[in-house]
Amino acid sequence: MVEQGTLQEIIADYLNSKALFGFDSVADMKTATNLINGSYAETLGYYTKNDGGKALYKIREITNDDVVDEFKIIELSDNDLIAELIIEDIVNVKACGVKGDGITDNTTLLQNIIDSFPNKTIYFPDGTFGITSHLTTSVDNDKAVCIKLDDYAVIKALSTYSDQNAMICLGGKNYSNYYLYDNFSNYGIEGGTID
Repeated sequence: MVEQGTLQEIIADYLNSKALFGFDSVADMKTATNLINGSYAETLGYYTKNDGGKALYKIREITNDDVVDEFKIIELSDNDLIAELIIEDIVNVKACGVKGDGITDNTTLLQNIIDSFPNKTIYFPDGTFGITSHLTTSVDNDKAVCIKLDDYAVIKALSTYSDQNAMICLGGKNYSNYYLYDNFSNYGIEGGTID
């Protein structure tokens, strides 16, 4: 088999297939040299294995419309390829790089996630998610999200929080145009603790 080159052909066919490649973290995926256009990658965590940020990505060529944001679109070491986060209805914030350690300021990243995944459920698994100013969801039904916190998830105001608004302003974005929207039922918050 080896002498005839068959094994090499089998390995080459496998590497050129639309295979699923596995990595411990996003950093490992970013530096991989074996990813090809049209394949898939799974990470077992965002920063480290089993940190709650497990996710699935489609590997594809970058286009002019793509914005590399390091959570929805991740640039790979091969600058022609990106990893696009595959999301169905629920967006796990840890899969987007949010830390639930109680000390990291996640405000900007969380707001970007809320704005980037309209009509999705933004899910906070167990952890304490620090913010330093309020988060705002849209009143526009085309951009609304539902925020769901696990039973042991906490959104916490860090010691540098100085905002006078509510920590989460549901329907607070695009509010000046509120009269354009008939149905306000597409956004909400449930579970967990807001501290």
